[in-house]
Amino acid sequence: MPTDWNEIKRILPHFNGVLTAPPEQVPTDGYPDGPLLGNGDLGAVIGGDRHTQTFHLTKSDLWTSTTAKDCTPIAFGGVTVRKPPGATELETTYRQTTDLLNAEVRSELWINQAQVRMRSFVTGSTSALVTELEADRPVTLELDVWTKADDPRYPAEAGVQDGLLWATRATEHSPGSQWVVRAGVATKLLGAQDVTTRAGGPGRVTARFTVPRGGKVTVISAVAGGRNVSDAGAAARAAGARLDYVVLRRLEREHQDWWSDYWRRSMVRVYDPVVEQFYYGSLYVLGSVSRPGKCAPGLFGWVTTDTPRWKGDYHLNYHAQAPYYGIYAANRGELVQPYFDVLDAFVPTGEHLVKEIKDYPAGEQVSPQFKDAIPASARGMLFPVGVGPWGSIAIDKYHNQPLNASFAAIPYIWQVRYQGDRAFMEQRAYPYLLKLTEFWEDYLGPRGADGLHHFMGSAHEGEWARDDTLSLGLIRMVFATMLEWGRSLNRDAHRWATWRDILAHLPEHPTATFEGRRVYVRDHTHTDLTPVVGRTIVNLEWIHPMDGHRTVDRQVAMDSLDAMNSWSQGNNFPKSFPVAAYSGYPAERLYSLLSGRVGALLRQNLTVAQEGGGIETIGAIETIHAMMLRTAGGVTTIFPNWIAGRPAKFDSLRTDTGLLVSATTDGVTVSGVRIHATRAVTVELASPWPDRSLTVNGVPLTGTSFPARAGETYTVEPVPAITVTDAPASADLGEQGAADWVTWTLTGGERKAGAVPLIGELTRIGSGRTQGLDDAAVTLSWTGEATGTSRSGLLTRSVGNGFRLTVPAGRTPRRLRLYLGASSAAVRLTATLSGADQPAHSVLIDSGAEATTTKLVDLDVTAPQDGAILTIDYVTQTSHTGTTGNAFILAGALS
Repeated sequence: MPTDWNEIKRILPHFNGVLTAPPEQVPTDGYPDGPLLGNGDLGAVIGGDRHTQTFHLTKSDLWTSTTAKDCTPIAFGGVTVRKPPGATELETTYRQTTDLLNAEVRSELWINQAQVRMRSFVTGSTSALVTELEADRPVTLELDVWTKADDPRYPAEAGVQDGLLWATRATEHSPGSQWVVRAGVATKLLGAQDVTTRAGGPGRVTARFTVPRGGKVTVISAVAGGRNVSDAGAAARAAGARLDYVVLRRLEREHQDWWSDYWRRSMVRVYDPVVEQFYYGSLYVLGSVSRPGKCAPGLFGWVTTDTPRWKGDYHLNYHAQAPYYGIYAANRGELVQPYFDVLDAFVPTGEHLVKEIKDYPAGEQVSPQFKDAIPASARGMLFPVGVGPWGSIAIDKYHNQPLNASFAAIPYIWQVRYQGDRAFMEQRAYPYLLKLTEFWEDYLGPRGADGLHHFMGSAHEGEWARDDTLSLGLIRMVFATMLEWGRSLNRDAHRWATWRDILAHLPEHPTATFEGRRVYVRDHTHTDLTPVVGRTIVNLEWIHPMDGHRTVDRQVAMDSLDAMNSWSQGNNFPKSFPVAAYSGYPAERLYSLLSGRVGALLRQNLTVAQEGGGIETIGAIETIHAMMLRTAGGVTTIFPNWIAGRPAKFDSLRTDTGLLVSATTDGVTVSGVRIHATRAVTVELASPWPDRSLTVNGVPLTGTSFPARAGETYTVEPVPAITVTDAPASADLGEQGAADWVTWTLTGGERKAGAVPLIGELTRIGSGRTQGLDDAAVTLSWTGEATGTSRSGLLTRSVGNGFRLTVPAGRTPRRLRLYLGASSAAVRLTATLSGADQPAHSVLIDSGAEATTTKLVDLDVTAPQDGAILTIDYVTQTSHTGTTGNAFILAGALS
């Protein structure tokens, strides 16, 4: 169910990132603040000064390893465009625009006294940085192709061959190294004049060239290499040699097609430029840095030094998972594939570590109590806090947390739920989680004297406490998921009783009283919240990203969030806000807090940097998703926690039952609900219109569930509220018709004085004659400028004859009340709303033979948009007495 491409093309340019001064954190050991480009393998960060443009190139698999338990990604090199030595500069205009729609950066700066414009992007199928240069006059520039060459452990070379400027860098190759990664870049210039080249020092080569008047120079830098590649320079040169204008046009089309498809996956509107810029900027960043078949991004995505903080690793006690918190709901689950490659590769290492842990010397890496807590016969696997690619260890520490492998399992579970990927469940997810059940079975051991399973661990790194809430949440998630999957796959039935027993005999999540309110605390040892107020909310992460939101005490969760008051703490940006959304935190305050933090932290390159890491901040987009759409217990709720009065819409957000859902709200009324089933499933809805029954593709629905076929799309709408009761003996139209009222008689009837005539003229349907009625069972009255009563009306006889009237409908809720009836006839009242996909809805009023019935009919006059028309037809279907059966109508009142 693709989103509206025209709307996407219209809105994305409003959220472009714009820098008017050079970035300050390029290079950096953290999260760069320069414009970002990438394809999951090759990344580029723009740095430099007002007169120099440097593309810092990064290679996602350029990880160095000194020993079996130490690795880190390192910087690669770059391409720099600058003035020749001795040239002077006068102008200072500077502008960098990250174009989200086209996934490119447009640059404007003065180099060698010429205004130079560049357009840059990274291609997909072939890793290449493409930069087109133009200038306002002929200008001579210099271009450096370089790799970082300041550390002899990482050998760098450069040269010129066959018109290509090339440079290489390799990771450490020592007796302890687990691998060697070599990367190369080869650059060619198309359209340049007067090109000369020279060596520029270790790992650097330079070209001088002229950009002709009115011409364009295209700089193409192909990047190649990888783990155990013997000659990255030759690979890069071969790739570069193949790149000419024809190939470049094809690569650019592929690039544009990839991003076009990416942006069509889903759409969110909150009509807040700051929050939407963060939202779409986050999707852009993750689409640039994480793609199937590539090496997964570490903490910062783009690595521009050899010593990134925390080794730039895959930190498993939330950091590595957090970028993907919202990506399944955003319908872009394929971006998680590199993460699974890392974890699958680490499983054999984790199986070895759970056996080896007893041999670790007690100290900073492993505490004595942690070693003692793990049984010598423990099965399964044990992960340290920091891992690298290809089964490697980056930070060989455990912080007294046996939970890292289980925390890392969360995306595995989401892949199965959201994507319905049964093959993945069978071949990857189930085997992974099975090892987790083995570990926890052994780690928990038998039940204690109180009949419960107890354990030691740590929610906050380095503590040692009883029954910490992080582990409790993970244990529940793992065993509940495995019972579900085991039944689905009919595997390991002999284990189910053990799994059920563990689930039935776990301690509750710990709570305590803090300032008169019951709050969740981090474990059953530390029950005073005071020391951790303002710190990271490890006491609440079991709510999200784990499954605790299904059973959490929402009031306790909300009181805990308020008591912690950790909205601005350095690790909490992707934690606190989604947890609050899943807890039902008051929507207006939550949105205000989120918007305030985004406004304070959002940088001009569309990223949010915080104390605790880099690309993990992307995870906060799940806040918006959870406020707009949520599935719990198989029931899907649309706008479960949205801000009253605030318009919003979403298109093709994905539920964990595999539905792509679209809906709109004007802040009061929900409309435009469409559901596309990616697999066969029974759709269970919490009705967006609680007082109305539903139709699905125009067919009235009994209840709120219906079977959906894979690949089918369903439009869900409310039945216009029509209620029918016996008419009272008397009624005051003036009281009931605040907006308008009217009576219908042969002499014309009466209408509310001074009112805009909203109730339309009554017209005849069919060929029957309209007759008067003077003895109605209800006496209608009115007061005001004129006072009167009426028992008169209009009638028409025989099948196919009746009346029609219209009323304007819009977003303002109104009620139309009609006094009408039937005599010896069955008459159908049909209400049809224009301007929507809504089908006609109707009720049958049947007097029976030789009888007369007078009814009061109330109709809801509300439409998704102003300007709609509600048409009411009242037509005889059956005459019980030949041709004398008739339909009659007396009056209408619009409130």
